[in-house]
Amino acid sequence: IYSSMCPSLYLFQCSLVCSYWLDILKDEVYWKQRFGRDWLKCEKDLKRKPDSSSWYSEYRRLKLISHFSAWTSLSVHDDEILHVSFSKCGNYLSTSSKDKSVIIWQVSEFSKRSIVIKHKLSFPHWDIVQLTSFNESDELLLVSGVLAFPGVEQHTMGQISIYNFPDCGHIKTVTNNPFDCFGTWFDCFTFVVGDFDEIQYCSTVVLHSAFDTFAPKRLISNPPINHFHPFNCRMLVVSDKISSKNEKILFFASAVTTMHSHAIVSVTVVGEQAEELYHEHDGMVPANIEPYNPETIFNDPEEVPYTCKLSTKTSHDLKAAVLGIVADKKLQHVYVNCRPWISQDNQKEITKDIEFRILDFELNLLRVICEGKAETPSDRFFLMHLSNSESYIVSGDEKGFVHIYDKHYKIHICKLQGHSNVVNCAAISPTNHQFMCSVSDDHLIKFWDFSMQPEAQ
Repeated sequence: IYSSMCPSLYLFQCSLVCSYWLDILKDEVYWKQRFGRDWLKCEKDLKRKPDSSSWYSEYRRLKLISHFSAWTSLSVHDDEILHVSFSKCGNYLSTSSKDKSVIIWQVSEFSKRSIVIKHKLSFPHWDIVQLTSFNESDELLLVSGVLAFPGVEQHTMGQISIYNFPDCGHIKTVTNNPFDCFGTWFDCFTFVVGDFDEIQYCSTVVLHSAFDTFAPKRLISNPPINHFHPFNCRMLVVSDKISSKNEKILFFASAVTTMHSHAIVSVTVVGEQAEELYHEHDGMVPANIEPYNPETIFNDPEEVPYTCKLSTKTSHDLKAAVLGIVADKKLQHVYVNCRPWISQDNQKEITKDIEFRILDFELNLLRVICEGKAETPSDRFFLMHLSNSESYIVSGDEKGFVHIYDKHYKIHICKLQGHSNVVNCAAISPTNHQFMCSVSDDHLIKFWDFSMQPEAQ
């Protein structure tokens, strides 16, 4: 009887009849079969999530995720909202927009439905603010933007600004070229940006100290063209290597031009511990550090404390345009949003399907899931940021949906409709997996919560 019931809501209603029916409903063999049939389309070689208590609880967890409901919408930004990110403690989140501003929101520790604006940062000399990121200790905020050049339609120059947190005092600003390298934290007090070597005509990656405790260091210099397609190095992502605390892995998309097929490249960076590169500080720039001169850096390569070596497999050709990348150091997986070329004979046109691809750290392809949809043409495709939480990867698409993927089972759980335009980014709180935020071209910030929905419970 139970096996023939669909949807699963009827099963939970049957469990209310009596304790005997409830015991039958919690049978592990049944729920493993049901899980495999509904989520994985198979029942062979199923391995339950290590920290889960039962197949019943796993099935229920995924079903409840699909009951996310947007409980409020805020219209504060004056233009399209491009990115949202949570602080590591989960008490703050920041949104960035084409209106050249960043808004930092404070979420109450006692009620997730109490959200107030804590700070607003404006960047009038930028064209847009493309993303923000809190460092591991929530003491610093990285803001990435595109410089404005009046009268110039296409340019590649961006900037990265670093602010202390929660006071939001400005610490430093550096160049980021091309701007869609975005920039990211390398460790708690250092970050990496893109740089373009005009003489050797190749992309490089540069390590900066947030407090100027050392001059900028070039991590990737003069990469061989057959490895990196080095003219454009985009979407930098950093992850620790579990096997060695002295090694970090840089992932990025690489292509000769935006309209060439993108490859995902991994580079292992080895050398001194990051903690050895900066001094003790009290949240302010140390007074004994001389400001560096950008025109005189990289003169002595022996000063660079890091070396760079290629991983065993350096690149994976996606035969697609990359829309977003995120890495998970615990599972040692890389997640990529991309739009494939229509055919290998026609690499000027990309499909309207957004593929979610899962790779391991050796860049072997593990799975491809095609659920997201796009509408933009090949020469003006939108980026679709991916956000990583403990159990889930979330992303938007151009049809106004939020997509949620389970990391352990490598499956698409559900898509949620809540916006009337492109969803550029969504993020789940790192401390409360029942709380999510999404941002869109409809100028709205939506907050989602399934913990208080009667139909979900």
